[in-house]
Amino acid sequence: MISSNQMQEKGIRYDGFCNYQRQRQMMDLFDYLVSNQDRHLGNITFTQSEWLRTREISAILKRRDLLLSGEA
Repeated sequence: MISSNQMQEKGIRYDGFCNYQRQRQMMDLFDYLVSNQDRHLGNITFTQSEWLRTREISAILKRRDLLLSGEA
């Protein structure tokens, strides 16, 4: 796991399947609903090993779209 702080310090760019801004908006909404006032860059964490799976999912979806379009 890596925190947003660690990502910034090491110059690691988020490269997941889901849009980071939308994920952040969902976290903010969730925090509002549960009255969490302790969200900061140190406790926003990502699991880098899952990024590889999301890249694979993206490739699969692109291939599926190509197959469905009849251009494959």
